[in-house]
Amino acid sequence: MRVDAPARPSGPAPVVIDINDHVVGFYVGRGLTKASPVAGIEGNWVDRAAWNLGTINYAVYRGCRALVYGTSPLPGLGQWERDYLAETKGVTHFTVVLSHWQLDHIAGNPSYTDSTIVSLDLTYDYMREHKQAIEAGTLWGPPAMEVVLPNVIFKDGLVVYLDDLRVEFQNFNIHSRDGNVMVIPSDKTLYAGDALEDTVTLVLDPADIPSHIAELDRLATLDVETIYPNHGDRDVIAGGGYDKAFIGATREYDVNLLKKVRDPRYLALPLEDFIPDALANGAVSIFESYRDVHTNNLKLVHDYWSSKPIPAVH
Repeated sequence: MRVDAPARPSGPAPVVIDINDHVVGFYVGRGLTKASPVAGIEGNWVDRAAWNLGTINYAVYRGCRALVYGTSPLPGLGQWERDYLAETKGVTHFTVVLSHWQLDHIAGNPSYTDSTIVSLDLTYDYMREHKQAIEAGTLWGPPAMEVVLPNVIFKDGLVVYLDDLRVEFQNFNIHSRDGNVMVIPSDKTLYAGDALEDTVTLVLDPADIPSHIAELDRLATLDVETIYPNHGDRDVIAGGGYDKAFIGATREYDVNLLKKVRDPRYLALPLEDFIPDALANGAVSIFESYRDVHTNNLKLVHDYWSSKPIPAVH
């Protein structure tokens, strides 16, 4: 596994990680790259959702063709990545497949208006629903961004071939109902989007946590050995990725979010109390920015579940 210096030093240049001879990742944030170009805007979503946590998107390439899995948290970064693929990998034909609808994964879409942009039907619906607010900078706050909608839609699952390389996409309701993971069977690799994060998942729909747990169990049945998330530790990703204990770490967190919700100290319980096994076995590690994620998760889950019957989970 090799970590390359960015091809161009100017602009929001990512750290480029060659996963293997047909997958490359573009990593920004966690103090490993320059500050985001909108860092001076108070409350901006680019730092909150991407730079502070560390984020990476991936491209699968064969010959002159590439599948771009998510298009980065900035329009300029999307163009940087496209140029990098053209100049260093010889790519001339691009297909974008979105992991889900959220802003830090679709902001680079304007760099691919001449290309096929593929998504789940749910992703298209969410993007269309929120388009006006995103472009006004009122959904997650500033900065406003152009929304380029997908032009090819699928439901549940999709298979794409780059020459003889089979790439599979499948919907999992984990983190977001339109979660779309990517699997390369010949590599036994899972590209998990935001279904899995190191340190912990971001809860958006607390009512769906029981479904998320069931979907994590389904995710664990995939015939994969290595996992690459969109938010994780750069060194782990560059060092060969995460193993399937990563799925168990996310499941442990979700289960404990529900099991502990009646604890009178719940809103003050530290992150470590929710993933003791995952920390002990090294499946994930504490990254300090995730303490804010955890605090927000606790409030959402408490507000929804504290007065409702808790489903049996284990």
